[in-house]
Amino acid sequence: MLALDGAGRIVATNRPRWRGRWLSPEDRTDLQSLHARTEMRGEHLLVSLPAAEGRRLYLKAAKNLPVLDWSVAVFFDASAVTRQAATAALIAILLTLIVTGLAWIVAERRLRLQARLRGERAAALRLERRVRDRTRDLTRANQRLGEEVREREAAEAELRRTQDELVQTAKLATLGQMSAALSHEFNQPLAVIRSQADNAELLVQRGRCAEAGESLRKIAAMVDRMATISRTLKGFARKPGTQTQPVPVGPVIDEALMLLSPRIKRSQAQISFERPPRELAVAADAVLLEQVVMNLLVNALDAVGEEGGEIRITTETCGGGEVLIRVIDDGPGIDAEARGHIFDPFFTTKDVGEGLGLGLSIADKIVRDFGGQLVLEESLEGGAGSVFAVHLPQAELAVAG
Repeated sequence: MLALDGAGRIVATNRPRWRGRWLSPEDRTDLQSLHARTEMRGEHLLVSLPAAEGRRLYLKAAKNLPVLDWSVAVFFDASAVTRQAATAALIAILLTLIVTGLAWIVAERRLRLQARLRGERAAALRLERRVRDRTRDLTRANQRLGEEVREREAAEAELRRTQDELVQTAKLATLGQMSAALSHEFNQPLAVIRSQADNAELLVQRGRCAEAGESLRKIAAMVDRMATISRTLKGFARKPGTQTQPVPVGPVIDEALMLLSPRIKRSQAQISFERPPRELAVAADAVLLEQVVMNLLVNALDAVGEEGGEIRITTETCGGGEVLIRVIDDGPGIDAEARGHIFDPFFTTKDVGEGLGLGLSIADKIVRDFGGQLVLEESLEGGAGSVFAVHLPQAELAVAG
């Protein structure tokens, strides 16, 4: 420290070298005569003074004392202030770094939050757009579904009307089919009745009344036969329910050949029948089985034509308690296309006006009612002609006591 009087003399100081020195008015501020140098450190003016270890910075504080007319200057060691300033600067830097880091973290979190919010808004927009599209699609689908429901309801109503019409049509078709079947099946017994009636007339004219009576009995039998056929054809479109009993095979075939004898003579066909044993029997109805054999023989006679041909009737027993009756002809046969429809009603390979196409259909129905099967087999030995096989369950004849 130092104190200057009004004349500029150092009257008090803690440095012995400075005591008693005179300072010019110009030197009282910068203290050059005391080897002092001034330096600006930030906002503070520091004074560098010589010291034992070199030069040292001091902070100058000056005050005028008007009573003594002195000017007092005190120099504070600035090293502590410098350290404090450095410490303060370091603290400030650290605080700045911390605040900057915190600000960066906050800003980063804010940016992340903003990004997440933007993503959520974008996802919400996409979801809203998707929901809107799905809603529009569902609305259209509901409209289409409503239209389909209305169309199906209309189709169901139309189907019910069509079903009612089909039921009525089926009833009429069944009546027509039964009528045609009756006409077809009655042709053969009527032909026999006509033939027997002519024979009876001739026999009566010749006085052979006993033989005429036999012809009349055959006519009565044909009438009973027609009644049986009528009852059978009424159930043609119903479920099977025919009553069966043991029927000998040989007599049934003989009866059918006898009834068709006028037709056989006109066709000049050669018919061979391998007569089975008398005890060979099947579970069937005699009249209906006879009708089946007659239908197969008529088809065979139609196949061989008027020039005559060969027709064979065979019987045999098969494994499993089954009897097989075959009607074989050497006609032109049946082509592959017609084989799949041969048992369909009203299907025929004959010329127009020569058949209704019901004979095989009726025969197949009768055989199935017996629990059997009517099959069109391949020609024997690969030749021409047709082979119809009737499979029937075998039965045992009751032995007379």
